[in-house]
Amino acid sequence: MNVYAHSTSNDYALNTIEYMVKKKTDSAIRLKRFLIVFLAIVIAVGACFFVSKLPAFGAVIVILIAFIVKVLWSGTNIEYEYTIIQGELTMDAIIGAKKRKTLATAVIRNAESIAPYKNNVPEDATVINACISPDDPATWCMLYKDEDGNKIALLFSAYDKALDIMSYYNRAATSTERINNGATE
Repeated sequence: MNVYAHSTSNDYALNTIEYMVKKKTDSAIRLKRFLIVFLAIVIAVGACFFVSKLPAFGAVIVILIAFIVKVLWSGTNIEYEYTIIQGELTMDAIIGAKKRKTLATAVIRNAESIAPYKNNVPEDATVINACISPDDPATWCMLYKDEDGNKIALLFSAYDKALDIMSYYNRAATSTERINNGATE
């Protein structure tokens, strides 16, 4: 037996998980992308009049338009990163693979309900949408109260291992349904 051999899995991270999902393109994102293209066309038409008087600036204007489109377009690519560490769920939005914003942090044992989302959010709850799409079958809803006592309905995309960990920390609130969607860590 080799005393230096060890398993490749992290034995200390049995109840820890981190995974990402990409937000599905919805009508709001399509509208933003349309407006970006429209803005680029308007700037290009306006630049044509300017370039006709000073042709040396043509290349600079084309590069400027391409830069503006690239920066604005990257803001329409949104991913959500879910992290569960020691019973605390943290949801971050990653915009354009550059900017990270924490959307919500919740202690799983304080959740009132963790169940599949079926348009059943209480009226007095603030909805935080951090899922692929509300219509996706892997979308779940976690109801909890934040530090100020406000009721929060957190929509997230789940898969089996994450649900198992949530069940470990709060079996009474977590639904027994599972996804089996094959998401990867």
